[in-house]
Amino acid sequence: MPRLSEVCPERRLAVAIFSQAANDLQKFRCARCEAGYSLYTDARKWITSDDRLWPYSFLNLCDALHLASDVVRAELLGGASHSGRSIGDRDHGSRAHRSEAVA
Repeated sequence: MPRLSEVCPERRLAVAIFSQAANDLQKFRCARCEAGYSLYTDARKWITSDDRLWPYSFLNLCDALHLASDVVRAELLGGASHSGRSIGDRDHGSRAHRSEAVA
Protein backbone atom coordinates (compact mmCIF):
# COMPACT_ATOMS: atom_id res chain seq x y z
CA MET A 1 0.00 0.00 0.00
CA PRO A 2 1.46 3.40 -0.95
CA ARG A 3 2.35 5.88 1.77
CA LEU A 4 0.09 8.91 2.06
CA SER A 5 2.87 11.15 0.74
CA GLU A 6 2.92 9.07 -2.47
CA VAL A 7 -0.81 9.51 -3.11
CA CYS A 8 -1.97 12.29 -5.44
CA PRO A 9 -3.06 15.52 -3.72
CA GLU A 10 -6.70 15.14 -4.81
CA ARG A 11 -6.97 11.74 -3.14
CA ARG A 12 -5.28 13.04 0.03
CA LEU A 13 -7.83 15.86 0.10
CA ALA A 14 -10.70 13.39 -0.34
CA VAL A 15 -9.40 11.25 2.53
CA ALA A 16 -8.96 14.36 4.69
CA ILE A 17 -12.56 15.42 4.01
CA PHE A 18 -13.86 11.99 5.05
CA SER A 19 -11.65 12.04 8.13
CA GLN A 20 -12.86 15.50 9.16
CA ALA A 21 -16.51 14.52 8.70
CA ALA A 22 -16.02 11.35 10.74
CA ASN A 23 -14.24 13.28 13.49
CA ASP A 24 -16.93 15.97 13.60
CA LEU A 25 -19.67 13.34 13.82
CA GLN A 26 -17.98 11.52 16.66
CA LYS A 27 -16.63 14.47 18.62
CA PHE A 28 -19.68 16.73 18.40
CA ARG A 29 -22.53 14.17 18.40
CA CYS A 30 -23.69 15.36 21.83
CA ALA A 31 -22.41 18.92 21.59
CA ARG A 32 -24.30 21.53 23.55
CA CYS A 33 -22.46 24.57 22.24
CA GLU A 34 -23.58 26.17 18.99
CA ALA A 35 -20.21 25.77 17.25
CA GLY A 36 -19.95 22.05 18.01
CA TYR A 37 -23.55 21.38 17.08
CA SER A 38 -23.03 23.25 13.80
CA LEU A 39 -19.98 21.12 12.94
CA TYR A 40 -21.97 17.96 13.69
CA THR A 41 -24.97 18.98 11.59
CA ASP A 42 -22.78 20.14 8.68
CA ALA A 43 -20.98 16.79 8.62
CA ARG A 44 -24.25 14.88 8.85
CA LYS A 45 -25.83 16.92 6.03
CA TRP A 46 -22.78 16.33 3.82
CA ILE A 47 -22.89 12.57 4.44
CA THR A 48 -26.64 12.24 3.88
CA SER A 49 -26.72 14.46 0.79
CA ASP A 50 -27.29 12.97 -2.66
CA ASP A 51 -25.71 15.99 -4.35
CA ARG A 52 -23.70 15.19 -7.48
CA LEU A 53 -23.08 18.77 -8.66
CA TRP A 54 -20.30 19.69 -6.24
CA PRO A 55 -17.05 17.86 -7.12
CA TYR A 56 -16.31 17.13 -3.45
CA SER A 57 -19.80 15.97 -2.51
CA PHE A 58 -20.07 12.79 -0.48
CA LEU A 59 -21.22 10.66 -3.42
CA ASN A 60 -18.54 11.98 -5.78
CA LEU A 61 -15.80 11.35 -3.23
CA CYS A 62 -17.06 7.83 -2.63
CA ASP A 63 -16.89 7.22 -6.38
CA ALA A 64 -13.41 8.73 -6.65
CA LEU A 65 -12.14 6.51 -3.83
CA HIS A 66 -14.03 3.43 -5.07
CA LEU A 67 -16.14 3.21 -1.91
CA ALA A 68 -19.71 1.97 -1.58
CA SER A 69 -21.53 5.11 -0.46
CA ASP A 70 -24.34 3.25 1.31
CA VAL A 71 -21.84 1.25 3.38
CA VAL A 72 -19.74 4.31 4.22
CA ARG A 73 -22.89 6.22 5.23
CA ALA A 74 -24.04 3.39 7.47
CA GLU A 75 -20.65 3.15 9.16
CA LEU A 76 -20.18 6.90 9.59
CA LEU A 77 -23.69 7.43 10.90
CA GLY A 78 -23.59 4.33 13.09
CA GLY A 79 -26.20 2.76 10.85
CA ALA A 80 -27.56 -0.73 10.68
CA SER A 81 -25.72 -3.78 9.45
CA HIS A 82 -24.48 -3.72 5.89
CA SER A 83 -24.86 -7.39 5.00
CA GLY A 84 -21.20 -8.21 5.43
CA ARG A 85 -20.00 -5.80 2.75
CA SER A 86 -16.87 -3.86 3.47
CA ILE A 87 -16.35 -0.19 2.75
CA GLY A 88 -14.24 -0.98 -0.32
CA ASP A 89 -16.94 -3.09 -2.00
CA ARG A 90 -18.81 -1.29 -4.75
CA ASP A 91 -22.31 -1.96 -6.02
CA HIS A 92 -21.85 -0.68 -9.56
CA GLY A 93 -25.48 -1.18 -10.54
CA SER A 94 -27.05 0.61 -7.60
CA ARG A 95 -27.38 4.05 -9.17
CA ALA A 96 -29.29 4.99 -12.28
CA HIS A 97 -27.12 8.04 -12.91
CA ARG A 98 -23.40 8.09 -12.37
CA SER A 99 -21.19 11.13 -12.63
CA GLU A 100 -17.59 10.91 -13.60
CA ALA A 101 -15.46 10.41 -10.55
CA VAL A 102 -13.39 13.24 -9.19
CA ALA A 103 -9.62 12.75 -9.26
